[in-house]
Amino acid sequence: MMTPAQKTPSVLSLDAEAAARWGETLRVSPLPPEGLLLACDPSLLPDLCAWLAGERHYRFATLVTEEREEGWRLRFLFWGREPLWVHLLAEMPRQRTSLPSISDVVHAADWHERETEDLFGLTFTGHPRLGDFILHEEWPEGVNPMRWSFNARVPY
Repeated sequence: MMTPAQKTPSVLSLDAEAAARWGETLRVSPLPPEGLLLACDPSLLPDLCAWLAGERHYRFATLVTEEREEGWRLRFLFWGREPLWVHLLAEMPRQRTSLPSISDVVHAADWHERETEDLFGLTFTGHPRLGDFILHEEWPEGVNPMRWSFNARVPY
């Protein structure tokens, strides 16, 4: 049985194919020692993930969500053959709290999106099962414990 890494096509390098497909809407840069960074607008996430997982046979590893002064940074990590790691980076202003779900094209992202919605309050449009997931059912809606504004000293 072939591993996902062995199935990854190598006819055209990943960075060249990504640049050819998405042009200026995608920032492509190396991420040493064995990675590639693809930075995009969140609206491109479903297409990019479908391409990475479906055509290039990369596997979803995790989603890292950061609240920064400039806004939100979501890093979707995929692993494959060459490059070994692909970091798909989507940034958006802090006021924006919604982005498209990738769970219909990358099923492994389902719980990661639910966790991000629960803890950070970001909504993934098109996700079939958002709602209480990490936090208990008594937890008040709209109180997101991973946000900077969360005050652990206030009784909720």
